[in-house]
Amino acid sequence: MENQVNLDSGQFDELLRVLFVLTNICNDVDIRNGFIRQREFRLTGSLGEIVFADAYELQRPLKSFGAEDGQDNGQDFLYNYNGTICSFDLKTMARNDNNLKMNYVHNIPIYQMLKEKSLTDYYFAINLHPKYPNYKYASFIGQVTKQSIIDGEIGKKFDENTTRLRSDGTQLTFTRSNCEVEYEHFMTPIITDKIRELLGFKICHIRPPSKFKNNESTR
Repeated sequence: MENQVNLDSGQFDELLRVLFVLTNICNDVDIRNGFIRQREFRLTGSLGEIVFADAYELQRPLKSFGAEDGQDNGQDFLYNYNGTICSFDLKTMARNDNNLKMNYVHNIPIYQMLKEKSLTDYYFAINLHPKYPNYKYASFIGQVTKQSIIDGEIGKKFDENTTRLRSDGTQLTFTRSNCEVEYEHFMTPIITDKIRELLGFKICHIRPPSKFKNNESTR
């Protein structure tokens, strides 16, 4: 059963004010075309965690939509990587197709990266493809070190309220400071025997970059 509430202009302005306050508190509320996409983003993130856990034979997360206290300090999983137990923070995005190119990006919020209590060693990028015809699958892009981003070795940082052009010519405005890391900078993900046995497993190569690079920005 759906309920509809009609607001006058004053009530709508007040609603927007409250939502923008929530944005500053939660850091993950996104308003686009009149819709709040917080739960969509969190669901996508939770699905990515389940896929990662199953692929690498780790325990699935016990809590959905984030840690019990709302903060996991950037540690979704601990994993033995090259003989060292490392902390992985998963970054999962939904994409409509599998036409992935080197200059495609994954977004990492700067406020998360610079948190004093951040435990992250690596960011791991996953794409979910829910609208691909006939079947659904996930693509593992790979990992990058948090320190390489902080040191400016990789990634392009955008300040709050910066607007940049996408490769399709549309504009994107960042509501918070953000860092975009291009796919060409991600290290190849670990491929275990378990992963090779998964139904639908396939090694794909990221395509050459588009002629339009994601480096044009305005203020």
